[in-house]
Amino acid sequence: VRPRQKVLFNRKMLYLRDNYTCQYCGEQFHAKDLTLDHVKPRSMGGISSWSNLVTCCATCNWLKGAKVMEPISRPKEPSYWQMVKSYKDMPY
Repeated sequence: VRPRQKVLFNRKMLYLRDNYTCQYCGEQFHAKDLTLDHVKPRSMGGISSWSNLVTCCATCNWLKGAKVMEPISRPKEPSYWQMVKSYKDMPY
C-alpha cells in the first residue's frame, strides 16, 4: 500500500482544482484574471483552507463582498490523482 500523497495547498493548486473557473459565474479565465475568495469571509471567522477557498473573477469577488454565497461546486481538498488528471486536461 502506497502512502497517500498530499496536494500542496497554494494558489496554483486551487486554480487547477477549480479548472481556472470562477465558482460564482462559471466563466473560465487565465490565472492573471482570477482571485481567490473565502466562501465564509475572513471577517466572519472564515479560514484559508481547501474547504473555504474558491477561484473567483474580480467582478464576482467585488459583487460578493463580505457576504456568504454558495459557489457552483462545493470546495474540498482534492486527491493527488484528481490533480494529475486536471493538469493533463488543463486548457492552457
